[in-house]
Amino acid sequence: MQPLIFNQSSIFHLQKLAHDVRSSTGIRHKLSDENSMMKLLKKATLSNNSNVRQDLDNFTSELDEKQLNTLMNHGVVLKQAINS
Repeated sequence: MQPLIFNQSSIFHLQKLAHDVRSSTGIRHKLSDENSMMKLLKKATLSNNSNVRQDLDNFTSELDEKQLNTLMNHGVVLKQAINS
């Protein structure tokens, strides 16, 4: 499987998501490691933190259908992808 390639805006939102998850949980996720990034996204989908949820929504709004499908194939359940 080819690595995911994100645009500048989605990377910004992903970095903000990682920061807010780290602030609320104390767990650091390495965005350069695909497994760690997937763990971050899975944790974010289960979060009740409004900042984390907003960051996740902002991140996923920047993704195309192929990227959303790839994330879902990795087990990331995305509200936005389900509603599309």
